Amino acid sequence: MIVKILFSEGLVILLTDKLRLIFFLWLLIFCALGSSHGAFAQETVIVLGPNKLPINEYFTLSVTLRNQPLQHYGDFPEIEGFKKSSRTNTTSRIGIGGKTIIEQTITQNYAALEEGKFLLKPFWINVNGKRISSKGTVITILPMTAETEETITPTVKEAPVVSTVPAEPFKSQSFLSVETDKENIYVGEELYVRLAFYLDEAEQGQLEFYNFTQQYPEFIKKLRQKDAWEEAFEPATEIKPDTILIRNRTFLKFNLFRKLLYPLSAKQLVFPEVSLVMGHRAEPTAFATPSPPAQFIAFTTRPRTVTVKPLPPHPLREVVPVGQYRLKEGIDRLTFSTGQSFTYRFEVTGEGNLGAILPPVAPPATGLEIYPPETKLTRTQATSGQQGNKIFRYNLLARHPGQYDLGNLFRFIYFNPVTSRYDTLRSGLVIKVKGAEARPGVFHPEESDPFYKLIRTEENNLIPLNEFNEIKLYTNVVILFLLCVSLFLFFKK
Repeated sequence: MIVKILFSEGLVILLTDKLRLIFFLWLLIFCALGSSHGAFAQETVIVLGPNKLPINEYFTLSVTLRNQPLQHYGDFPEIEGFKKSSRTNTTSRIGIGGKTIIEQTITQNYAALEEGKFLLKPFWINVNGKRISSKGTVITILPMTAETEETITPTVKEAPVVSTVPAEPFKSQSFLSVETDKENIYVGEELYVRLAFYLDEAEQGQLEFYNFTQQYPEFIKKLRQKDAWEEAFEPATEIKPDTILIRNRTFLKFNLFRKLLYPLSAKQLVFPEVSLVMGHRAEPTAFATPSPPAQFIAFTTRPRTVTVKPLPPHPLREVVPVGQYRLKEGIDRLTFSTGQSFTYRFEVTGEGNLGAILPPVAPPATGLEIYPPETKLTRTQATSGQQGNKIFRYNLLARHPGQYDLGNLFRFIYFNPVTSRYDTLRSGLVIKVKGAEARPGVFHPEESDPFYKLIRTEENNLIPLNEFNEIKLYTNVVILFLLCVSLFLFFKK
């Protein structure tokens, strides 16, 4: 009887140890699953837009981050046959299985210059210090599709009918207008376009916007120009009017749509008629009587044409930027030693299509090695145009002693539409290099350059592209092994 009890107690102890072991193994499995999920919860991917589209639509290239903050990201690639247009940054929250995923997407729009097939080569973008790569694609640009003009006709159900007595026609003083800041421009010159509704102050209580979010895409479609590079303003979440006085009459001005155009050819820019449907509710004719039924009134703009003039003859007429620009340059000192590197900043600031400005290409200079610049673009959209600056930061290496005029190396040619003349922004700095001639291969980076400081702190080991896939495979193998061990111990007699 005692042996049986001892055996029973030993059996209980043995079973308890098995259960503890199985529990411990499953705990490891859950921890592994949790760590695997945590490792892959943060994700950064590159998403390419449709690669077959008409010429009047943007090709898009997006970078999406999930569950991680965006600290910094590098430049989007240049695509041959396209020009970079606007860039958007959106954040969204997605609920999946009781959990919230935060996605942040940066989208770069590309405007096609002509029809045909274009190759987007494999590329990578530096996001938060990591290289995110893409295999690229082939982009097919088709002719602009013929779009049928649709008129916005409200249904009868949306307008309550209270009385069968026909209402008198409403003679409104309000109007809709397509406005441009210039009537004649040059190819490549900036044109500010605005669609505005002027509401008569006396009609504030009678006219109201009707289904504006559905009418807004029609404005974009009809005012789009095939032969112009477009920079659209960010759509406002709330349209706030401005009070203006026209012919001794007060109006509330609503800016419904704004954009900047840069003509690509000497063809006229034609803006057709655009209609805006507004709701109208007349005031009661007598006290305590019901309001008359709501009506709908369509306000239509007058067509407008802008003449585009070709640029005067010049060897660089087809590629020269158009605008009003100024030069700001910077360098830390003017005297250097041979074998020493230094940085030079060439900054173009002003009004115009800053995105189309290419970095100045310096001719070969004996005694100086000039490396491709780092580019930074800053743009601010004002009420009637675009301003900003574009900075080109060059790294140079002094090889031979002597005196070097940077004005012979760095210059920027552009066309000024105000003076109707070509102009050149040229560096006004002269540097001196002292010391013996530096031998090839000797390179002493600038100590203050953050790029070379980063090299000293980073590892030089190559990281395979499929590293995360290997980690995922090893994690699954360990989980499968632990599962088999736990099943073996559970069914073992």
